[in-house]
Amino acid sequence: MRPGAADDDKPITLTRNEAFWIEVIRMASHDADPAPTLALVQKLRLLFSPCRSSS
Repeated sequence: MRPGAADDDKPITLTRNEAFWIEVIRMASHDADPAPTLALVQKLRLLFSPCRSSS
């Protein structure tokens, strides 16, 4: 949610990239609305973090 969005009734305009990522999350969760638990946040961070070599 964008800052101030809960305070007013104005519609929120998403960028094309924001809309794309929302669609990706919907597809990955099979249209579920999972709560952002610590474990899920950590998994997402690992998924989107750059690969690091162990050398």
